[in-house]
Amino acid sequence: MADETVGQAKREKMLQWWANIFLCILIFLAIGFAVKRVSEAADLVTMINPEVQASPRAELVSLDAYRFEINRVTRQVQADFTLTSKSGASLRDTVIYCDLQDRSGERWGSGKWVIYASLAAETSHNFELQDKRFISHRVTPDSIRCRVIDTSPAAPVVASAEHAAGH
Repeated sequence: MADETVGQAKREKMLQWWANIFLCILIFLAIGFAVKRVSEAADLVTMINPEVQASPRAELVSLDAYRFEINRVTRQVQADFTLTSKSGASLRDTVIYCDLQDRSGERWGSGKWVIYASLAAETSHNFELQDKRFISHRVTPDSIRCRVIDTSPAAPVVASAEHAAGH
């Protein structure tokens, strides 16, 4: 009986030893991953919020001009975007991604704007958007860099005689 208890204790000790080894390996891998991620990041903002990749559909729209007005007190941001459709079909839900930089080019965050309106085929249109968001005091409207990262084809509108008769 005593031999059986000693054998059980040895097995438990051996199991605990392997569990500790496994745990150390996991911790080592996690630290290695964290060090690799920190070393690859250009700055803290890039590490937390990595660069956004544009979809192939983004080429269907060009961002011709953009302008920002920032009210630091109310945190109200007005953005004006001029878009041109290079597609033969109407587009909607255009996503614009902006890097918020200071005058020296240091990145202080990013912002995403979605234009839910439709953009007719091969036309240009100006869109005005307002939003309440925090933008660092170091960021100036002329140091914001924007680009189109996605858009969607607009669904065709089908009007039925039944629907039109009711109006």
